[in-house]
Amino acid sequence: TKSFVAEGWWGKILNEIRPGDFVFIQFGHNDQKVGQPNLGSPVPVYAANLKRMISEVRLRGALPVLGTPIVRLCFSKDGKISDGGLDEWAAAAREVAKAEDVPLVDMRELGRAKAQAVGRAEALTWNAPNDATHPAKAGALVYAGLFRDEVKVRGHAMGRLFR
Repeated sequence: TKSFVAEGWWGKILNEIRPGDFVFIQFGHNDQKVGQPNLGSPVPVYAANLKRMISEVRLRGALPVLGTPIVRLCFSKDGKISDGGLDEWAAAAREVAKAEDVPLVDMRELGRAKAQAVGRAEALTWNAPNDATHPAKAGALVYAGLFRDEVKVRGHAMGRLFR
């Protein structure tokens, strides 16, 4: 959230928002890098940044939707996905969504469950080699499908986009 705003990307998005738009807000991986002042946001700052974004989206007559950070594909020796350190940021996104009455798509848990189901070898094909965080095309398609399916199942108004 911090670098996205500081680098002007958030402002560019705000300029494009029109009433009735859905605005999907999903951050956390760079916020977790609290040791890097230009990137990192401790959990309370991350939560405040999400709240600010929600407010700014609503002021434009649009509908904010939060997503938790996607899971890092870090596997332990027993084949389980390890924490990757993002659980606190994912929990903060869940709390903000509830407090602000904003729909939430828990991409972290959906991705974790899918990766565990298909296993380490297949899950690692979702990203570029030696990159546990950034999806390649294969991973982008997996996450997009998880998002679409969750929205359809929950019957949210944005589900009409995926019929």
